[in-house]
Amino acid sequence: VESNPTVVAAARDFFGFEGDVMLSDASTGMKQLLKSGAKFDAVISDMGQRPMETHDLRLAQKLLRPGGTFLLQWCYGGLRKHEMKLDKMMDFFIDVSAAADRDGRCTFYAAEKASEPTETDPAVSEAA
Repeated sequence: VESNPTVVAAARDFFGFEGDVMLSDASTGMKQLLKSGAKFDAVISDMGQRPMETHDLRLAQKLLRPGGTFLLQWCYGGLRKHEMKLDKMMDFFIDVSAAADRDGRCTFYAAEKASEPTETDPAVSEAA
């Protein structure tokens, strides 16, 4: 999913990218992918126009297969905002880790999606 056709053209022309691209903003694109039933081993976000909101994190989590990896680069708001983003990510993913760039402006997050609960999972049985 990419919102800028120039970025797609550059990827094809200069880096030999041959994959399929949905031209859309990230939120709309992820919603469309979910509606189509798409699932991925990895979701990588470099949303440069705005930070990922809670609903974006939820969409990314739903697009991942169990055990899938989510990677995010986030360059907004200083250290406190980065800590808040880490807390928010922990609501949707397990094994969340973060590393900042040398200047402390950007943080790079990696997270894993938990396995899907099964019918025999005690948490599912208790909720029924």
